[in-house]
Amino acid sequence: MKNSVAIKGVIIWFVAMVLWGCKNKTGGTNKTVTSDTAVFYPVKEYFLQQIREVDSSAGFIYKTTLENGRADSTALSKKQFDSLAQFFLRYDISDKRVRNYYKENIFLDETTHSYTFNYTAADDLLPLKRLDVLLDVGSTQVKRVFITISETVDGYEVTDKAGWKTGDRFFINRITDRGGSTSVQQNTIVWRNQP
Repeated sequence: MKNSVAIKGVIIWFVAMVLWGCKNKTGGTNKTVTSDTAVFYPVKEYFLQQIREVDSSAGFIYKTTLENGRADSTALSKKQFDSLAQFFLRYDISDKRVRNYYKENIFLDETTHSYTFNYTAADDLLPLKRLDVLLDVGSTQVKRVFITISETVDGYEVTDKAGWKTGDRFFINRITDRGGSTSVQQNTIVWRNQP
């Protein structure tokens, strides 16, 4: 509960800064921050809170995998869920060693009714290429987070496109380019809270 209150306080502060920045900026609604003192949205804390909530209240967790035209579903234990969710904790763009290599854009997206915190890698060598956090305009709660990671694994180019929908599910879609052939694996993990 304390963490939830702390996250809400941070969200309110960020939204206030977005509104202030949009109101005081001339020529557009995007704000770019690349300095050492930049304070990025606390995405890692958001994921940790979501994982704790699933661990404490999910009654049923399952994974659906679609690969090579074949679908498979399986129930997951909380331990298996935690292992898969670690994907979202691999890269922390707020880490002082890498944060000044990311550009931050904050804007109001009227089509999704969201404040969007967009982070893009300024250095092609960084595996995390893009991260988007969508906050609900009314409640300022995180609705969704989207991540794109691209890296070389075992000599092949691998791109992971992942997303997390608050309190409901996450997906990790892996595209592997094997120099002429491409494979796609789609994994969706869904949970249902106990009543």
